[in-house]
Amino acid sequence: MLRNFHRQPEYKFHGGSWNETGVLRRRHVFADVIEDIGKESDGWEEDEARAEGEDPVHSYGMSPVDRDRMLELIRRVPKRQLAREARIAMRTVDAVHTGSEMVSEDDLKRVAAAAEAILARRH
Repeated sequence: MLRNFHRQPEYKFHGGSWNETGVLRRRHVFADVIEDIGKESDGWEEDEARAEGEDPVHSYGMSPVDRDRMLELIRRVPKRQLAREARIAMRTVDAVHTGSEMVSEDDLKRVAAAAEAILARRH
């Protein structure tokens, strides 16, 4: 197990793969979901009794700060490139670019990941 430990990629950075050398650049990290589990969640013991075997997890969704940061990142890339890279419809990219609240979190994350990949290739 320890023999290949040094070959594990470092996902927090661009250029962190086991076969890459040079200076690492920080990667933007966005919280997908904030979940309280165990004793941090309100009434978890009561939820556990009611749920009968389901995990007592409270999900709060994406934070407005992360949403704004994703939109800033997305707006730095041309729309056509985003649509091609994310393999998503142009109308969805338009909705994301305008900051529409009707865009799902999954689509927003997908377009943000595409924008990050495009910007990483530019560097």
